[in-house]
Amino acid sequence: MSEAELYVIRGRLRSGQMNKARRGELFTHAPIGYVRSGETLVQDPDDQVRAVVSLVFSKFQELQRASGVLRYLSDHRIQIGYRNHCGTNKGQLQLQWQDANQSTIAGILHHPVYAGAYVYGRREVNPAKVVAGQPGKGRRWGKPEAWDVLLRDRLAAYIS
Repeated sequence: MSEAELYVIRGRLRSGQMNKARRGELFTHAPIGYVRSGETLVQDPDDQVRAVVSLVFSKFQELQRASGVLRYLSDHRIQIGYRNHCGTNKGQLQLQWQDANQSTIAGILHHPVYAGAYVYGRREVNPAKVVAGQPGKGRRWGKPEAWDVLLRDRLAAYIS
């Protein structure tokens, strides 16, 4: 009986999450260039952080390659500002700076939030590749048609 109760409770929690996501109010953490403000995301109040994110998009438009953007940032010693959401400083929204890397640049260029869209459920589970005890295994990026929630023009955008 207790297993059935756990199943029901888990289903209710998941249902609550999905309801909040459909309203555009469920955020796990803020992407680089954004901070949480109540039930939404707003652009980072720091001018330098916003300028670097905008620079990433303008350089990508000019160079047409993420590796070119990374090389430009490295050559000019431009760091990316972020607010830590995990580790020892979790919850302290102190601004920190780090050197750009390929995954950070790709994350900025690919995330729909920078175009003002709220999304939830971008990654899907491939049951054939799930490994017990390894939570990230078997997950892959889904196509926009398969995302659970996509609400356009819900957030402040860096690009159109």
